[in-house]
Formats: sequence, C-alpha cells, structure tokens
Amino acid sequence: MRNICRFLPLILSLFVWGNGSAQTYGNEWINFSQQYYRFPVSQDGVYRISYATLVASGIPLSSIDPRRIQIFAKGEEQYIYINGESDGVFGTSDYIEFYAEHNNGWFDTCMYANNTDQPNPELSLFNDTLVYFLTWNSSITNRRLTPETDKNFTGYTAETYFWYTARMNYYSTYFAGETDDYGVTVPEYSNTEGWFDRAFDPNDTWDPGPYTRSVYTYSPYNAGPPAKLEMHLVGASDYAGLSPDHHVLMTGAGLNFDTTFNGYIPLHLSFSVNPSQLTSSGTQFVFTMPNDLGSNADRVALSYIDIEYPHSIDLGNATSISFEANDGAVLKAYFTLSNLGSPVTDSVLVYDNTNHKRILTLRSGTSVRFLVPNTGTQKKCFLVSESSVKAVTTLRPVN
Repeated sequence: MRNICRFLPLILSLFVWGNGSAQTYGNEWINFSQQYYRFPVSQDGVYRISYATLVASGIPLSSIDPRRIQIFAKGEEQYIYINGESDGVFGTSDYIEFYAEHNNGWFDTCMYANNTDQPNPELSLFNDTLVYFLTWNSSITNRRLTPETDKNFTGYTAETYFWYTARMNYYSTYFAGETDDYGVTVPEYSNTEGWFDRAFDPNDTWDPGPYTRSVYTYSPYNAGPPAKLEMHLVGASDYAGLSPDHHVLMTGAGLNFDTTFNGYIPLHLSFSVNPSQLTSSGTQFVFTMPNDLGSNADRVALSYIDIEYPHSIDLGNATSISFEANDGAVLKAYFTLSNLGSPVTDSVLVYDNTNHKRILTLRSGTSVRFLVPNTGTQKKCFLVSESSVKAVTTLRPVN
C-alpha cells in the first residue's frame, strides 16, 4: 500500500492539470517574491532561534526589521515572539521564540476515502518530522504572541487540578488492511490500514496472551471530574464462513469490557473513568482473546490508548508539560504548581496556545505560579523551563 506514495506526485499533477484554474495547490501561503529558510521539528516544545544562528544561516539581519519576520508550518503563519523587536533592529542578544509541534497524521487524511477512516490521527504513516519555514515580508504587523506579565495573585483562588492527556501510540507493525482472496488490498487506504501494535492472536503458539499494556498516568486528582478514556483497535483478519470471528476482553481502570465483532472493521472504544482508578506508576490494561468462537484467524491490533484526566498540581519533577486549563467565571485562572524538576535558577514560561499568549511566571524553589486569562473556552497550554527550551541550530535556504 505504501508504494502508492511513489506515484502520488504524478497522480496529483494529473489531477491538477485536469481541473485547471479551479484547483488549489496547497502552496497558496507561499509568496514567491520572498526568500524562505527551512528547518525541521521532530519534538513538541518551545524553540528559539538566536542571532548567531540566523547570521550563520545566511540571513541578512542587518537589512531586516525583525517585525517583518514570519514563520510558517502546515501552510499557516505561526504566532511568534521576537525578543527586542520593538526597536526595529535585530540585535546580537535578540532571538525568535515560538511553540512548535512534530508531524502527526494531519496530512495523511488525504490518503483515506474518509477522514474518519484514519485509525490514529496523532501518528504519521511516514515521518514524525515537520518542516517549518522562516521568511520576511514588508509588513510590521505579522502574527505575534500577546505578552501576559501579570503576577499579582491577590484575590485569586488557586486551581486544584489541570487536564493532562496521557497517550500511548503503538507502531511496531504495519497492517495493510483488508485483502481479497489474492492478498491484494484496495488502492486507497482503508480504515484498518496503518501502524499498530503487533496483533493480539490467540492462535499464536508463542504468545496467545493475555496482553498487558500500560499508560503512565502520574498524579491523578481523585476529587476531580471523570477521566476520558479512548482506545482504538481493528480487526486484522477475517475467517471465512464465521461471524463473528473476533472476541476481545479488556480489563483496567475499573472497567470490564467484553465484545465480539467480525472481520476487518475498526473498534473505537470510549469510557468515562473515575480518576481514583488511575495509577501514578502506570494504569494497566489487560487484553484477553478467549479463542472460543472456533476462529482460526482471530487477530486484533491496537492503535492507541488515550486518557485525558484531571492531574494534581504536582508536576512530578517534570521540566516541561502540555496541559489544558479550565475556563472559569473570574478574569484569570490562578495556578500554583509544585515539584518542578528544572534547576532553581531557571525561569519558567507558559504558552497559551489556544489564545496565542506568552505568560510570565513567578518561581520559588520547585514551585511556580502564574495567571492564565479566561476567554470562554478551555485552553491548551505548555509550560517550559528555560533549560528545556530547544534551540534551532541550522536553517537552510529554499531555492
């Protein structure tokens, strides 16, 4: 199935040629009169590009007002912070700072007949590295992060938890999806094709199960609202003449789930879980294949396990963390988090990636306090210590 990618550029070019001017190309964000420089990102986090790196990469900073600088990813301009840009000069101590993400399955949806057929939207079929582009235009009103400098915590009540997502993606084995009698798959990607854990197979002589998988769920806040558990499995075989031909039992997090189904179909499971059922050292899930249907082809593959749960204010010695903040009735949500693992000399930043804000914090030992403005919706945030900010070390010109 993956061999189709060798011919994808040709297929796309013929499609574009056949549809004339009405066709969009996906490169509408590019201004061909501008110079672009590329750099790869393979991990989520806050990144910085220094003056020295920009100069070494051949970017003529002496002739560029830093307010004109832009960064693009996935065809969209990103919100960035440029230290010292207000004077219109990119000084030797100035830098560009921004939040960036690795490549997930966002672009792979075009490979499937329907977007919802994609087994794991968080995992790319091909590459975990996303290319970002730096350029500059003639405007001085490009996308910038809004600074939040308020450290006056008087009158605020501290939040007792934040939302955290613990996720395990499984990708040890590639499954091509449903095949015909000749072992051939359909031309387009099917809803059971992609990267998965190796199959659960009760007919496997060496390992018929049970199969235990663990998700790290540190410090759940037991008095908080229910956690949301999702997992995605697919049938990876079809035993002719028998329906159903798959039988799966799953236990874990206080759940006992039992189901049968048939052939190559996806099985998406969603549960509400009491956070007290989660374990800081790792919440375990046990999958059992009873092998009681008379099926000689009873293979089931696991794509991911995802748990969004209320997390206590204990950071567990982390130096950076992605989290979501509830929206409250007051002007700002006040957080005081403990057990930060970075050196006590580190400053700490919080990015509100939903509202494009760069929030300053107040640190005391291993604790950190900050205010997140409420805007009417839950906010995706990222906390990072100074020593965990990632450096972009090389940018390459795009010809």
